[in-house]
Amino acid sequence: MAMQALAYASEVLKNYYLPVWNRLINIEPSPFLEKVKKVPLKAFNIVASAELGANGGVGFGSELSAVPTPGGQRYESFTINPVALYANVEITDMAIKLGKTPDGATVTLLDREIRGAYDAAKWNLARSLFGDGTGILGTFSSPINNTATFAIDTIENVMVGLYIDIYNVDGGTVTRVTTGGPVRIVNVDRGNKTITVDSAVKTTHGGFITLQGSYNYEVTGLKAIFDSNVPSLYGVTKSGNSWILPEVVNADGELTDIVLYQAVEQARRIKGTNIDLVMMSDDAFLAYQNYMRESNVTIVENAMYEGGAAGYKVVVGNKKVEIVNEPFIPAGKAWCVDTSKFEFHTTDITFADEQDANVFVRMENYPRYRALLVQYCNLICTNPGGCVEIQNCVA
Repeated sequence: MAMQALAYASEVLKNYYLPVWNRLINIEPSPFLEKVKKVPLKAFNIVASAELGANGGVGFGSELSAVPTPGGQRYESFTINPVALYANVEITDMAIKLGKTPDGATVTLLDREIRGAYDAAKWNLARSLFGDGTGILGTFSSPINNTATFAIDTIENVMVGLYIDIYNVDGGTVTRVTTGGPVRIVNVDRGNKTITVDSAVKTTHGGFITLQGSYNYEVTGLKAIFDSNVPSLYGVTKSGNSWILPEVVNADGELTDIVLYQAVEQARRIKGTNIDLVMMSDDAFLAYQNYMRESNVTIVENAMYEGGAAGYKVVVGNKKVEIVNEPFIPAGKAWCVDTSKFEFHTTDITFADEQDANVFVRMENYPRYRALLVQYCNLICTNPGGCVEIQNCVA
């Protein structure tokens, strides 16, 4: 009976939940992800070609002048590797033995586990889309002195329940101090920007935290484009290649339609992109909403996304632009993108341990069974320099 219940749980997971998960995981995490092109991942490398400047083979002259010197379009090759997003679905031996019918404990527990795994995967994928690929969730400037509670610089990237690794940074040496396995976040104090983990931690210097096993293995997100401290992008060094750097507009504490127009026009004139999505941090989005109310800004229509998010469609100059809130954007900033220049290369979510018809595998030394789901993916932009960062959006 136990094996029948386990087989039934496998069939439910494969035939009912997985198709829904595959449809929603590329839509629900973020309006940005919903809008960008999805490309089936077919190789170990993701390659894109970026156009550099204008075609050089153009010139004026007289009827008898020599024709212009040929100068074809210049290109730069971008390359990144796909990363793996893993999600575990676990079920206990007791639940299996109690699951005598389709209405039994097995199905009830399985439903909770699958929904929990999906929600965690969705949240972490959304977070990584706005990261730089390192997977760093936050940093701490002082040593952690054998305590379970410590402060980090930003609290937006953590939540209760996550397993994390903690790293000590001594000059150029980075060492993972949680070598016995990851620790789990059991409390987040957002007011004081502290987290509490399930065991005491000791470091000799400041450092950073990451999601378990994820250091340098996350999606190459938008921060890799916008953060000047990231030295290279898609294999190209930023130093000496200004064409790869996004444009910057200073709002001087007043996020108005004039500022948005400046950002959109600057991207179009200088880098040849058509900004269609402006993503604002929490405080910047609130500031712009207040501005719209006070200035009677005309909203063309509300922007509604299949994933459940909502925003605004407004006219900027002679162009309609969508404006949304993205909580993983740094405070006081707005990131403006041409979504047609982005591609999310991905596989369907599949089982990493599938054996015959049963996707659940017993975990060694534990009376639990695990189904390990995996998605291989990464994000690439063909014109990162055509993005715009609006800084100082809030006074």
